[in-house]
Amino acid sequence: MFRQREKGASRLKTVFGLLVLAAIIYCGIQIVPPFVNNYQLQDAMKEEARFAGVNRRDPESIKDAIFVKMRELNIPARREDIHVELNGPFSYLISLDYSVTVDLRVYQLRLQFHPQGDSGSL
Repeated sequence: MFRQREKGASRLKTVFGLLVLAAIIYCGIQIVPPFVNNYQLQDAMKEEARFAGVNRRDPESIKDAIFVKMRELNIPARREDIHVELNGPFSYLISLDYSVTVDLRVYQLRLQFHPQGDSGSL
């Protein structure tokens, strides 16, 4: 009779452990994509900053190129949020601040991102 209770306790521990594992996997699936998109946007910003001076691009065309990439990655920011600064001759700094809200069903997680790229990041 005592063994029967032990079997029930181990099953309960296993079910609880599987629920915790499932919750961790679910949170990971929801949280990782915004970080990947931010990394891809930052890479595009660095690339754009490197070649903007060489290709003699003006700040508005740089903003257009970055905005196209933002739309492609579904990043919730406006074109007006993109900042392009001329640091020197043929040297640009591109920056953006935005946030993404991740719905975890029981909690709304707000992630803040600040990607930037400059022509000195070779």
